[in-house]
Amino acid sequence: MHEQSRERALGRDVKWILRYLKESSDMALCYDDMDVRMHGYVNSDFASDVDSQKSTTGYVFTLRSGAVSSVLRLQKVVTLSTTEAEYVAVIEACKELLKDGVCYHWSRYTRVRI
Repeated sequence: MHEQSRERALGRDVKWILRYLKESSDMALCYDDMDVRMHGYVNSDFASDVDSQKSTTGYVFTLRSGAVSSVLRLQKVVTLSTTEAEYVAVIEACKELLKDGVCYHWSRYTRVRI
């Protein structure tokens, strides 16, 4: 009985998310000020997963004060030092920034901090 109610709640939540995505698909972030800057913040946690010894990557990109992209996940490789884990995190963040030509459009406003 308990599992059925969880499945019903999950189904209701999925329907709500799909309805939200459908109704907001034509929305976009619009800024009238020309001085819009994208900022990127990157961090890693060396060997944070006890079982696999993989590090965690976290990054967020913001426009003005609002986050437009954020990630927190295990790295795909095992790193041997905190410095290497930071490099992997920066590379993953840069790949996200380059995806879909975002970097081309925002290149002169982009700053990535470690």
